[in-house]
Amino acid sequence: MKAEKIVVQVENYLNRVKMIQYVRKDGTISEFPAAKRGNPIYAYRNKRKLLDYKKGLLEGAADCSVMFITLVIPGETSWYGCRDAWRAISGALGPFIKNLRKMGLEKYIATLEATGEGCSHAHILCRWDRRLQTNARKDKRYLAEKSLSKSIRERWGRAWAKVSELKLNSHAVSIRVCPNSAEAGRAFCYATKHLGIWSDITEPLRRVRNNKAAPHDSAKILANYWARRLCIRLCRTSRGLGKVERFL
Repeated sequence: MKAEKIVVQVENYLNRVKMIQYVRKDGTISEFPAAKRGNPIYAYRNKRKLLDYKKGLLEGAADCSVMFITLVIPGETSWYGCRDAWRAISGALGPFIKNLRKMGLEKYIATLEATGEGCSHAHILCRWDRRLQTNARKDKRYLAEKSLSKSIRERWGRAWAKVSELKLNSHAVSIRVCPNSAEAGRAFCYATKHLGIWSDITEPLRRVRNNKAAPHDSAKILANYWARRLCIRLCRTSRGLGKVERFL
């Protein structure tokens, strides 16, 4: 499917917004647009949810107890390839996180993002029940526990193999450790950079129409497109993480 058709479909989806009526005491009626994924109302509401998620995940966390995992899957550029990739990573994410719980994971937030070509990758920011052993390379902290690192990579390989025949490469799993709360906060912002207030795609759509799209605009539009088409959540959290009303 061409990018122009995807943009049209996303625009049509956003334009079908239900209006909420508010009747004042004097009888006058005002209408307000309802929240719909991708519109400004939805973005504003989810901005508050992300603040709750961040507080629930990071408040009181010990140094070196927060792990930042990035999962990269084989890139597919065709429409059918992207569709299958989104389905696969969404299906593998749940069992993978379930296995992490058995290894010591306490709380987590997992997000799905689109690449500029439309394929997907995942970020998982997770809090463990203990301090993790780390080593420093190029001003970054990486997991020094080889057995735990190996187990995490093997569990993701097994979860992925159950949903896709595509082979993962050696760089499919990146594991970093946040040494302090400030670094964990930056990792949270990076993992959720297309959510919350930034999930509003009305301006990216306008820029694409005017041939002035920024590099991340197409990724935001494609993520919303596949999430709507395949009924996929772009954000998953551990139960009770903040004051959760509904998933993003």
